[in-house]
Amino acid sequence: MSKVYERLIFRQMNAFIEKHLIISSNISAYRKGQSTITVLQAIRDDVIKAMKRGEVTITVLADFSKAFDAVQFSNLIIKMSKLGFSKQFLKWTLRYLTDRRQFVQIDDKLSNMTTVKFGGPQG
Repeated sequence: MSKVYERLIFRQMNAFIEKHLIISSNISAYRKGQSTITVLQAIRDDVIKAMKRGEVTITVLADFSKAFDAVQFSNLIIKMSKLGFSKQFLKWTLRYLTDRRQFVQIDDKLSNMTTVKFGGPQG
């Protein structure tokens, strides 16, 4: 059930972000009609243009695959507030993220239940 709810929230957030032009058009992540191929094609085009102008090109790549694991709720709320999300939505988001509990299971062994202090739900 939470996946359906998260999908609805994602659609509303995405509409807000697109309407208020919060994310640069150069960002492709989580955007309809864009993918890693879009980004790679843009990089390729930029490199070719630079080569034609005789410029040196340097590419710096970063792997943010574990970024969601380290999100601090308070920082997220502060940033969303600065971006113009409503106070009501920020309160809902904070309630949704806090006091989540989890455990780890490996084969038939379970860890103790613990409260999640940072990181967002994924998957």
